[in-house]
Amino acid sequence: MVDGSNDVYTIDQTSGSIFCVAKNTLKNPFLFDTFSSMMTDFKVEKEGKTVVELALNDKNNWYIKEPKGLTVALSQISALMDEIVRVELDYFVEENPDDLAQYGLDHPIYKLWLGAANGDQSMKEEIWFGSPVSDYENETSIYGYFAASKQV
Repeated sequence: MVDGSNDVYTIDQTSGSIFCVAKNTLKNPFLFDTFSSMMTDFKVEKEGKTVVELALNDKNNWYIKEPKGLTVALSQISALMDEIVRVELDYFVEENPDDLAQYGLDHPIYKLWLGAANGDQSMKEEIWFGSPVSDYENETSIYGYFAASKQV
């Protein structure tokens, strides 16, 4: 039904099932959804100190901002960017969390900044990494926090 009308509209169950999805299934499952060829910058901090920072210069060549004095291994940087754009999230835990400490995100171990551009459009992302998701000895998943969208 719609406001101001007594008419009732129906659709078949198959078409209607599209509207019956969980909100998290509509979210983008990629860590940074772009093409590796559009990446423009990459920075990792560990416990507040820059570990590595890469960027494209005005000639579209990668250079290492930190640590200073290192030369670029283009094949390694290209492989890294390919990996980053393919990383998929397992699931979304919480939006706008009141307590980041429960995820080990009040003092993140790592922070990651990513940037990409396509012509005059750019995208940036800041992601924090915290505690493992379980106490299991061989746990490989950790909590992450997207600073812009405030999602764990």
